[in-house]
Amino acid sequence: MLTSYDNYGLYGYYPYSSYGPTYNPYLPVGSSPLYSLLPTSSGPVSLSTGALAAFNQAAQANYTLRQQPVALTNALVTMNGRASDLLQASKQVTAFNQKTAASSTAAVSALAQPGATETTYTVAVSQLAAAQRNAGTALSSTAAAGLSAGTYSLNIQSGAKQYAVSFAVNAGDTNKTVLSNMAKAINGAAAGVTASVVDDALNGTSQLVVQAAATGTANAFTLADTTGSAVAYAGVGTATTAGADAVYTLNGVGRVSSSNNVNVDNGLVSLTLSSVGNATVTVSPDKAALTTAINNFISAYNGLVGYASQNQQYVSPAVAARLAGAYQRQSAELQAIGVTRNPDQTLSIDQTKLSDALKNNYTGVWSALNGVGGLAAAAQSLARDITSSPMTSFANPMAGGNLGYDYFGFYNNLATLNTAASWSMLLPQGRLVNTMW
Repeated sequence: MLTSYDNYGLYGYYPYSSYGPTYNPYLPVGSSPLYSLLPTSSGPVSLSTGALAAFNQAAQANYTLRQQPVALTNALVTMNGRASDLLQASKQVTAFNQKTAASSTAAVSALAQPGATETTYTVAVSQLAAAQRNAGTALSSTAAAGLSAGTYSLNIQSGAKQYAVSFAVNAGDTNKTVLSNMAKAINGAAAGVTASVVDDALNGTSQLVVQAAATGTANAFTLADTTGSAVAYAGVGTATTAGADAVYTLNGVGRVSSSNNVNVDNGLVSLTLSSVGNATVTVSPDKAALTTAINNFISAYNGLVGYASQNQQYVSPAVAARLAGAYQRQSAELQAIGVTRNPDQTLSIDQTKLSDALKNNYTGVWSALNGVGGLAAAAQSLARDITSSPMTSFANPMAGGNLGYDYFGFYNNLATLNTAASWSMLLPQGRLVNTMW
């Protein structure tokens, strides 16, 4: 509490103060209760009970005033953040284009990308694509190789390309060692095939297997000896599984693919052929993802409308009013899909009702949120206005102070304060008191 008036304080006032010219116009002789308190000499001056009360009221009013710009700024920054959240959440609803694809049987599986056409495909698979596989002879792993020491060469033809491969056989090498070195040499050629040694621990054998890196007849290959007989000895010169293309029909039209993964709808729908058989693939909106988007939107809507309603001393009532109006215009459609309004202007969702609407009345859901005057579309418009405008555009016109509004009415409405005393507290360098609680 203020108990004395220090003439030497930074904001002190006395006849010799440098602030005298600034304060004097607002402290008219004979009319201000503060003027009678001006000291005629230096040193602390005790105040009367009445004067002390007047100063304390002015000090408290000044403190409250000085907090208003800070509180207003904080409120508008928070509102802007809530509006930004609503803008992003509403876009997830208004621009929703996620799709899902479901197959009627295990013969075909499917995946749909955002923007895929909502339609149905009938697929009949008569042959799967296969990669060529040459499985060699099972040889005793630990037995000495039946190849003499030296360098062995072979040729790999894959498509129109040929690759020369060489490797060494040393005296005393076992079958497993020879097959392993041969596999390493084949893999090092990067010829579009992979070679591996399959060991059978139970029977003690090792077998070289060479397989095309991709399915389809276009990826078939041949192996032939050029120096020595390593290919013949390993038994990998003949295909044990021939390369094959997938053969299927799509909506009754015959198709052939070198892969079991095929794309339709400009690559937005991927089909995986898993077995011979028939399937119906349906592409539709991803209702699970849309449910999440709607819930996130309602949460963001509540965040803004709740904050705006609870802080109308700072936030323009127009914010809550526009959101309320957006709901009211679509209230019947929104209630039909499970979105209702609470007494505090926030919204609630009946998840069961929403799920049922998405299943049986998808058009109604879309209309309520994204149609002409739809709630998400209207909320997005408001959120964009808030985030793209100066923050004070959505401030309560009754608020103000340092942000360009008039706080002085706050003081003039305090019946216990003298106007001159109030003004003296507002001057640059701002206060005559030097001790406040």
